[in-house]
Amino acid sequence: MIRCMVDLYPIVFVVALFIPVFAMSQQKIDPERLEMAASVKKMVEENDSYGAIEMIHGKGDFQEVAQRYEFLVRDLYWQEKALHAVMPIARAGIQYCLTKANELTEKDSAAARKLIDYAKIMSYNLSSFTWPGWDDKDIIITDEALVAGLEAAMLNVRLVERLGANPGQLSNSYWAIGAQYLAMKEYTKAATAFESAVSYAQKAGSKGAELMNKGYIAMSKILEGADKEKAQADFENTVKALQDIGTDDSKFFAGQLVSVLKFFSQ
Repeated sequence: MIRCMVDLYPIVFVVALFIPVFAMSQQKIDPERLEMAASVKKMVEENDSYGAIEMIHGKGDFQEVAQRYEFLVRDLYWQEKALHAVMPIARAGIQYCLTKANELTEKDSAAARKLIDYAKIMSYNLSSFTWPGWDDKDIIITDEALVAGLEAAMLNVRLVERLGANPGQLSNSYWAIGAQYLAMKEYTKAATAFESAVSYAQKAGSKGAELMNKGYIAMSKILEGADKEKAQADFENTVKALQDIGTDDSKFFAGQLVSVLKFFSQ
């Protein structure tokens, strides 16, 4: 449902799929950020990810380092198309933020919360960027990437809960878990995660997200081959219900369901 989570301090928001994804790669970015991403990619490809991490930590206080990690996770994906570099850097960034947050919890709770927020953003983006359902021809998704994405999605749930259990964000988080299980052909586990996403979407009052996740439940059953005729009918009814809502979001979600089912049916 959500392709990329973005942090623009002091507001955290998410970029939904109806926003053209090419906009993420075309936005104007500080040249120093681009240079850093290119350097990190090169070092990872030269089997020196630890050296890259040392460079990331090289200047600035802990908040600047945390933000640098968050930028890099996005820039390595959108600008460099280097998922192989995204994974070690995202993991290092998440670990850095959570370790620092634990050190600061009693001294500076606001700073600790911000660090956890950065870890939350990076964990969601890692889970999203490792999902093959986007069908991005420039990104190679390996089995290792799927596992990394699932682990990141599970962590994201815990971090959202730690920060206050926003139901809309939890719906996104459980969608990410279900999406990774779908890609792994673990259809029962996928449906269970999507059911949780439906429940949190209802609590958030998001009819579009509720219907979309119901569509993913039906998709899981279609792909599994369980009661396929009913599942197909449920899927088609959900797509129609989204189209009937008539908003840009709901119409896009309807199209997304159709395209994702087509991708995973190949």
